Amino acid sequence: MKRPSTAAVAAATTFLRDHPERVRSVARRLQDSERLLESVVGGSSMGRQLPDGAPIRIQLSRRETYERGEIVAFWNDRQIVVHRVLFCGRAGRRRGILITRGDAYLFPDLPIDLASVLGTVVAVRTERGWNPPGALPHRGLVERAVARTGQAMASALCRVDLAFARRGLRGLYFCGRTATAMLRRAR
Repeated sequence: MKRPSTAAVAAATTFLRDHPERVRSVARRLQDSERLLESVVGGSSMGRQLPDGAPIRIQLSRRETYERGEIVAFWNDRQIVVHRVLFCGRAGRRRGILITRGDAYLFPDLPIDLASVLGTVVAVRTERGWNPPGALPHRGLVERAVARTGQAMASALCRVDLAFARRGLRGLYFCGRTATAMLRRAR
């Protein structure tokens, strides 16, 4: 599969950033048709499961809930992100709130609402053809503890309010970047 030119990627990124309402409108129409969309992963946030440049298939749809471990594509007001579900609120103030994280990260993304989700990643192309994405990779004890603490904090903050959770987690991320750098140096 031929990779797009740098100029094409820059133009698409600018369009997405400058016209989010158009992106949302097109995404809603595509979700209603429940089409299968092929895309290419850009970045290393999903580690070995979905490496940079890997072709993926996204099943576009609107759903009320997602299960822990599913990989979703969502719009984060700047770009489309493909990360794994850690938590999906089903009741109270957390209903309709999703917490995700890239496999290569310890801390969760800022919480999003279900309306931001475009669909689930159902396949990744490897040298053996199209296959379902793998399960959440195993982490060491310290990494699991740090990751679960971040997830618990995000979930607790969402009980109050989505905007409050986003503000509170921004402070956590500053600390998290420092902790992640220290853990990587310790390896």
